[in-house]
Formats: sequence, structure tokens, C-alpha cells
Amino acid sequence: MSSAPPARIPNAAETVPSAFAAFVFAVKAWVLRAHRGVRNLLSPVSRHKANARAALPLQIAEAGTALWTSESLVERSLQLGKVQNLRIAARALHGVVVPAGQTFSFWRQLGPATCWKGYVSGRELREGCLIPAIGGGLCQLSNALYAAALQSRCEIIERHAHSRVVPGSAAEVGRDATVAWNYLDLRFGPQQDIRIHVQLSPQELTVRILAARPVSANASPATAPGILPRVPKPLAHTCTDCGESDCFRHMEPHASGSVRKAYLLDECWPEFLAYVEEHVSPDDFVVAPALSGRYGSARQLGAKTHLHATSMPALWRAIRMRMAPNVPRRLQAQLFGSQHIAGAMARDLPFEVTDVVVAQSLLPSLWQSAMLAGRTFEVLMTRMPFARLHRLLDDAGARNPELKTLREYRAPRAMIDAEQEALASAQRVITPHAAIAALFGERALQLPWSIPKVARVRRGRMVVFPGPTVARKGALALRSALVALHCDLMILGRNLEQADFWQGVRVLPPAEQWLERAAVVVQPALVEDNPRPLLRAVAAGVPVICTSNCGLAGLPGVTTVEFGNVEQLRTALTAVLTHGNACLGVSNQ
Repeated sequence: MSSAPPARIPNAAETVPSAFAAFVFAVKAWVLRAHRGVRNLLSPVSRHKANARAALPLQIAEAGTALWTSESLVERSLQLGKVQNLRIAARALHGVVVPAGQTFSFWRQLGPATCWKGYVSGRELREGCLIPAIGGGLCQLSNALYAAALQSRCEIIERHAHSRVVPGSAAEVGRDATVAWNYLDLRFGPQQDIRIHVQLSPQELTVRILAARPVSANASPATAPGILPRVPKPLAHTCTDCGESDCFRHMEPHASGSVRKAYLLDECWPEFLAYVEEHVSPDDFVVAPALSGRYGSARQLGAKTHLHATSMPALWRAIRMRMAPNVPRRLQAQLFGSQHIAGAMARDLPFEVTDVVVAQSLLPSLWQSAMLAGRTFEVLMTRMPFARLHRLLDDAGARNPELKTLREYRAPRAMIDAEQEALASAQRVITPHAAIAALFGERALQLPWSIPKVARVRRGRMVVFPGPTVARKGALALRSALVALHCDLMILGRNLEQADFWQGVRVLPPAEQWLERAAVVVQPALVEDNPRPLLRAVAAGVPVICTSNCGLAGLPGVTTVEFGNVEQLRTALTAVLTHGNACLGVSNQ
């Protein structure tokens, strides 16, 4: 399809829009808005709230429409703007519950489409032309809502047809519902309690209506003005390619810019930075909480693209995590701090972006805010999904009810559900962690671990436990194994269990040169997301004993054991220490 079709000659039923006609139209619209405003004051309509807990499990209606049309390549920016506007509106409507007998009003739920809410220029049908307008494209949502309301036998209280037919739209079959703030509204009333679900996939807008019981075959069908016969209407044309150059709205067609990709980073792991550096383009949007991190620096990407940072939310998250008095509070500070960072990134994310690579810590919040709607996205995975993580901890806690630390690492239910839904919709997950990659099968891209540059060392004579001393890191099984072996133990992390947890084991204080003193590094953890000390041991040629959940399967010198299997751990320790001629029971100080 060419970018600029031949010039179109208006027929007798069409006239070229003029600035004066547009002024008259604006005055009429202002009068109609004022009139509707007065009516709304005299006969107010309730604004309904979202309620995910309402017992409405049965889907009774579904309407879907394609997000993208291909009749004009030069209006790509307006298509992108329309999808952005649908994202904002979907966030406001998703989950809304409308009680039986009450009225749903499109504009009462959304309010005016303004820039400060995030709305941008999209396609809007006005006086027979498709022109750029803030909030343009919301009619696609009202069309789908109208179709779903008809399916669910709602009473159609107010509905307006478009003045022109947009090719490929519901107007072609007479089931459209145009809206214009606030005088052209879509209103309907359900016969039973309903919940509205609005979702955007990368290719489609879908509206579903859920209820407690199916629609009765004997239910009264929607009445006028619900279903109207199709009437012949002239086609609408876009200002960018209608061929009419004498119109005051005329815009010269121009090709849209290159499609941009966004990288929303959080944990700057060297594996992720190497991946981004390999794939990023100069026009891509790259943002991180801070441009330097503990394990790597995003500044290295500055040579290939422009970088952005959300410094203030990151600083507040760091302060709150440091001030947290215990592990549960620290986790909450981390989770809610990530929410604020995700919110800042969402506000800065250009609406032209269609593909996103997002850090897992930001995923639940971005999914809840609908900022990933209508986009393809990949996830940089740094830990087990919350749902999987909680199952592991619950199973271990049931076997060891006396260990409270197995019950403290928890995320809110809403965050768990949001992450699970988002991961199900992700195009791909990216991680160096073998156990995490295994959960996603063919959808996983497993990166190679970044092995640090560490000189190989002469093996020491003690067991090193990276820690911290907490049950989920395998401290319980390690204690039981070492009591029988009489080995010296160096712990690098804090003790988060009771003070006498290591009674019966000789524990040495952590030393800066711990790697040179290690005969073996042991992490028999139920959960280990970022095994950097183990990677240092691998690089130095020191044997490593860990569980498969540490994610190092396949690396040389790594022996895997089952979490909580004391006998298996003791056997592995004995084999490694004996092979290395380490003298059990004698420290190497």
C-alpha cells in the first residue's frame, strides 16, 4: 500500500471543512456539554468501583476488535496514540462492578480525557474527518462495550451512532457507539450484577462481562436505541491521506518514525547489561533506578543510547530498606519501593513504544497500571515467581513449623496475581538462572552466567557458607551435617535465626580473604536468586555444593543436593573434603 493515495474529489454530499464551520461546531459542542452537565447535576449517575472479590465468575459476553489497522501507513503515530488512550481507559474500567438495576455511564467512569491523565493525540472522527485529538480512539472501547452489553442483555439507555463509517469498525454493521465528552455518552443498565473486564493484547482489545449466572434464553433483548439497522453513510477519511489539500486541517503525509523499544531495568546484573548492550538501538528508551549498581553499571550502555534514571524513587527505596528493623519489613520496603519506581518509569515511557523488556521487580506494578497492555514484552527474571516461591516456602514451613523465618518472606495477594497474569502474557523470559529458566520451557532464554575475574586460589581447609543464617538458605541442614563432620565454618552473612543456632559447630568470623581459606563453598538453599559468592568460588576453582534452586546447573565444580536432605549433604561434603585432602576438625587459621 502506498503511503499517499491519489487525491480524492468530494462528492455532492461532502464539503471541504472550513475554519468557520469548525468554530460553529465547537460552540455547539460547548453548549451541549453545558446542557449535559446540568442534566448530570439534576439526575446524577453513580460512578462504580472495581471489585475483584465480587463473586461473578461466569463470562456472559465477549467482544474483541483489532488494535491496528493498515489502511494508512502514514498515520502510524495516531494508531500508537489511540492504543495509548485505550491503555489509560482500560485501567479505569477494568474490574468495575455494576449492580443490577443501576446505570453504567462511559464518561462518568472515565471523566474527561486530558493530557495530565496520560491521554495523547489519537484518531478522532469529527465532522466527517479523522483528525488528531487528545483522547482520540476511545470509540473503539465504547464500540466493544456496547457489543458486550448487547450480548449480556443489558438495557441500552443511551447510544449514538457515528456520522461516518470508519473502515473495519463496528459502524459497518450498525453496532457502533460513538462517544464525545460529555454530551455523547454510552449508558446501559444490567439485569444482574456484572463485572467489566477490559484487556489489551499486543494485537486486540477485548471486553468481557462476567456475572453470577448465565443469560437466560427468555431474557428480554436490548431495546431501542440498542440495535439500529445499518444505514448508508459516507466513508471517513484521515487528514493525512485524504488528498484534499484545500482544507484548513490538511497535514502533509509523512512516514512515522522507527518503532522504539524500551528497556526498564532494575537489578543491573552483568548478564542483563550484556544482553541489553547487544540488542539496544540508539532510538530505544533505556531507564534504570540508578545508572550504577552493586553488580554492574548501566553507564556502559551510554555509548549506544541515551539513558534515563529514576533517582529519587530509588533513593527512597534504599533508605526505607536500610531502616527496616527486620526481614519482613525490609521485603515490604523493597516491594513498595519498586512500585514507586515502576510508576515513575510508566509516566516517562513514550507511548510510541510497542516492545518492552522489563525487570521482574517492576512487572506486577506495570501490569496493574495497564502500561504493558497493547505491547509485547519480555521479562528479565531475577527470582522465582511469587506463586512458585510461596509454594516452596509453605511446603518447607509445614515440615518445620518451629522455624518462623520460613513464613516471613511473603508478597501481597494482589501482587502475586498480577505477576502471574503478566508472566502468562509475556512473550519470553530472560535469565541466567537455570532453575528459573526451566519453569518456562521454550519461552525462556537462558543467558550464560557472568563469571567474575578471580585468580584461582589454593584451596583452604574450611567450609564457607555465604549465608545469611536463615532456614530458606539451608542453614538447618548444614548445621546438622557439620555437627557430625566436626568442620570449621565461616559464615559471610548475618544470623537471622536464634542466637544459639550454630551451637555444636565452631563458627569463625567472616574474613575478607574468605575464598583463599575455603575448602568448599556450601549453599543448600531452598531459595537463592543471585548466587554471586558461588560464582566467585567457581571462578577460583573452589568446589561448590548447592541445590538446583541456586541456578548453577551445568557449571564446572558444582555439586547439587536436595534441599533439607542432611545425609545427601553430609555425603557430598565428605567427598569434596576428602578429595581435597582437607583435614576435618582442624581449622586453617
